[in-house]
Amino acid sequence: MSLNGHISSVFKNALSPLCTFILIRKYLTQNAAEQLVQACVTLRLDMGNSLLCG
Repeated sequence: MSLNGHISSVFKNALSPLCTFILIRKYLTQNAAEQLVQACVTLRLDMGNSLLCG
């Protein structure tokens, strides 16, 4: 897997949770919304890094 392939995959997989986030955003506080987005993004970024490292 190349870095470009990894980035494309992360982007595609990240869209689904973010679309769901839009639906529930009105029920969350600002702090909770920030934490949720950060957790989703961090999870997606870390998911494939071990494959690229070796």
